[in-house]
Amino acid sequence: MKRLKFILVALCAVAIAGAVAGCGNSKIEGTYNLYEIQGSNGTTHEEIAQLEKGGFSLFINLDSDKTFHLIMVGMDNDGTWECTDGKNITFKPNIPTLGMTNATISDGKITMTLLGETTVFAKGDPKKVDDYL
Repeated sequence: MKRLKFILVALCAVAIAGAVAGCGNSKIEGTYNLYEIQGSNGTTHEEIAQLEKGGFSLFINLDSDKTFHLIMVGMDNDGTWECTDGKNITFKPNIPTLGMTNATISDGKITMTLLGETTVFAKGDPKKVDDYL
């Protein structure tokens, strides 16, 4: 009986560790810069780099407390985020009109629908939200 309890406790510990690890959130946390907008009205990475040189900013910060900030040209749309399977991120924005709810993450890039367009963000150097508001 003691052996069975030990095995059950060990299995529970493994399950909890897996749940806590979730999507490897510490690897996901950080700043993601606008990389490209896909589609017929899209914008290439090179075009976005030129806009950034002119002061345009569009990025997402995924914070360790599960909050996010989407900075769009001096405006902040914030909310919460969750990732449970290593591939899909669910956003719960405080301003839902942007159409930002679900995204995928792969190879350091987040792909989502934003304002009706498929938008890709690439992980970059950390940015402080307050510096852009």
